[in-house]
Amino acid sequence: MKLSILSNYLGEEEVSLPKLAAIGYRRVEMRRKGEVELPVARLREIASDSGIEIHSMMDWHPGVADEDPGRRAEVLDRIKASVAWGAELGARVLETVPMWSGEPAQRPCAWQHAVEVYQRAGAFAAEHGVTLAIEPITGRSGQLVHTMAQGVAMAKDVGSDAVRVMGDTHHMHYEEQDPVRAVRRLRATRDAGPWLVHMHFSDQDRLPPTMGHMDLLGILRALAEIGYEGSVSLSEMAKTPDAETAARAAYHFMQGAIELAELREQRLRATP
Repeated sequence: MKLSILSNYLGEEEVSLPKLAAIGYRRVEMRRKGEVELPVARLREIASDSGIEIHSMMDWHPGVADEDPGRRAEVLDRIKASVAWGAELGARVLETVPMWSGEPAQRPCAWQHAVEVYQRAGAFAAEHGVTLAIEPITGRSGQLVHTMAQGVAMAKDVGSDAVRVMGDTHHMHYEEQDPVRAVRRLRATRDAGPWLVHMHFSDQDRLPPTMGHMDLLGILRALAEIGYEGSVSLSEMAKTPDAETAARAAYHFMQGAIELAELREQRLRATP
């Protein structure tokens, strides 16, 4: 596991990346393509000078399951554009949220629409060395994929090595009966390689780690148990009490917690 944070957490990237690097961060998640004005070459230069890897990209895709094929085609084009842009930056993972709101009777049809879009997007992503990470979200935000198990089910239906799933502890707090168990179950279902390729990490209501009451240490231990090797990204962490304090405190806690969770797992595996 490697700790990550949103690229503009401390301001525009030209300011944020050097500041994050000074704290100790070595990996970031780039904000959405349409929100960044700097050209790719400049972003890469800032990241390189700061000693930071741009590993993933934020995004979400309303319309991926839309009944209108024209709308779905527009969303597919947007995903492709984000994939190509991310690949230029060196990103390996693109977040995607299959947002949909409709009548329950229409859910199977919406599910199939999303699968078909992701099959085409996954083929494009594979050509660019990028993995699409389907993110389950709360029912208040969408009605298609709520849980990690449902995310895996959709990825299985897509049937592409370039389409996997990600978790977000904020959504897991509301949708998973036991978030720790939900992570552990991924080990039992990964018959086509690791399903989990990315994690968004925060306490409930997106508070910085340990400012709420979620069992985040338990989730980190479960991630170590299943051999998770992706990012643990503070990409939507609240700036409480302020951005620099939150970024610094979260860095020191999370670095130690990740290291200890992995050391614990190594010790357990070595014990007869």
